[in-house]
Amino acid sequence: GTDGVGSSDLYDGGATTATSATVSIPANGVTVFASLVYHLNGVEHDIAYTYTESGSPTLPAMISPTSGTLTSSQTFTWSQGAGVTLLELKVCTVDVAPCPAADVIYNGPPTTATSATVSIPSNGVPVYGFLVYHLNGVENWITYTYTEP
Repeated sequence: GTDGVGSSDLYDGGATTATSATVSIPANGVTVFASLVYHLNGVEHDIAYTYTESGSPTLPAMISPTSGTLTSSQTFTWSQGAGVTLLELKVCTVDVAPCPAADVIYNGPPTTATSATVSIPSNGVPVYGFLVYHLNGVENWITYTYTEP
């Protein structure tokens, strides 16, 4: 997998007596974590391996809006990126990552979607949109600055 040790987003072979498997590996330049799990004398053992895909990752990016004053029902649209996992949208009234609970306007779940519509208060104050993504098992935040209507 690409989201840290133990992840299986690329392949999960399950129990088998086979001695090989063919796995399609994307070319996103990210770390791939592989585990060979075996049983010996009734005890499960795990050997971890780390590889790097060919190519380069592409980070997600906000497509719309990229800045400016938001609407009361604002649709945010972003690119997924390549090699990125667990993308989320957060909208907050403070420029702090992670957002304190009291300052969260929208707390999107991990998704493969590329848009979300958010109800924005009309106070005319700064608002911060965060694209949260995982790359090589590490959480990253990209910040965008807006103004409430």
